[in-house]
Amino acid sequence: ITIFWWACINIFYPALVIKLGSTNSVGRLWSIQRLTRSCAARGQIEYTYAPAHLFARLPFCQKRRHCSYEGEVGRSEHGACIPHGWGTWTDSAKHGETLTGYWEHGLPIGPFRSVGTRTGCVSANLRIGVVSNAAQTWNEKELFPRLCSSGLQWGVIGVEASIAGSWFKGLPHAGIIAPLSAGTSHEPRSAGWVIERLLHIQDLTSTQSTVDGRGEGSGRG
Repeated sequence: ITIFWWACINIFYPALVIKLGSTNSVGRLWSIQRLTRSCAARGQIEYTYAPAHLFARLPFCQKRRHCSYEGEVGRSEHGACIPHGWGTWTDSAKHGETLTGYWEHGLPIGPFRSVGTRTGCVSANLRIGVVSNAAQTWNEKELFPRLCSSGLQWGVIGVEASIAGSWFKGLPHAGIIAPLSAGTSHEPRSAGWVIERLLHIQDLTSTQSTVDGRGEGSGRG
């Protein structure tokens, strides 16, 4: 029975979602309903949904979840409003999260910080600069490495790791933000180019300070 349920959750159900393909089909499967959507430079996207499972149609199993994004937004290639820039995603589901950080075309690329809705587990993503003078790509291995004819190649990656609570199997995880390259004649890459792109989550949050009548200060980030 355990193997059967594992296969249903990890093999059959993901295959069904991929088979459905379109966003509309998945939306019907999960009963996704849009509440609000604002697509100004900074807006809000808000939905409710009901996870699809064997007993989803029973009245006492139709508890809906709520998810929302508030922050900078952009447009997808189909014209849909999606997270793009600095913002916060919140999901009320049991295994949901509150993720605050930097988004690009609907995906969080870092830096960001994620806190589990009910578990309180925390993970964080930091940007790291990388440099290489090897001719092969980052995921290739050679017994005798060759030097790159264009010189040093510079890039930026985002690394997510668990920092509190449970340690997730898939972490740490590294994702490419700017692939290794020497740049172009119009925009050559260097250490300075990398440093300009090493955003930190503290750089994107404001700090307010107040001073009371006794001259004692307090800060809030």
